[in-house]
Amino acid sequence: MRTIIAAAAALLLNSFATASVRADSEVTTITLERTPCFGTCPVYKLTVHRSGQVEFEGKDHVQQKGSRRGRISSEDFGKLVKKIEEINFFSLNDRYDGKRPDGSGVTVTDLPTRKTSVTKGDHTKTVENYFRGPPGLKELEDLIDEMTKSVRWIGG
Repeated sequence: MRTIIAAAAALLLNSFATASVRADSEVTTITLERTPCFGTCPVYKLTVHRSGQVEFEGKDHVQQKGSRRGRISSEDFGKLVKKIEEINFFSLNDRYDGKRPDGSGVTVTDLPTRKTSVTKGDHTKTVENYFRGPPGLKELEDLIDEMTKSVRWIGG
């Protein structure tokens, strides 16, 4: 009986330790991708690394197509992480498209989708924001553009 209790206690302690490692893991990569729309929406992908390195891949309707690189400060990366935590990013739905869970709701076409991915530890979460995502998610998308100064590649 003592062996079973000891094994259960060890298993329980191990699960708490694993959970705390995941909760305390640092965000290492943040990605924002904007997809095509029916019109001339800018199509690009931004990847921001904890080191401050920024990678831009301009695809369509941007001033600079192809790969570009930049940097952000650790303070600016920290602002992104703070926003991710503030909106509880890892608890958001995987997709927002104006539909209710039962499939009813508004159908909208021809909008761009914003795909935001965050890697924390060994877990990556991607959220697609097509229509009617939470305000905090849009704020994060805009903050990624702002902190990386993506307008220099997209154009104004």
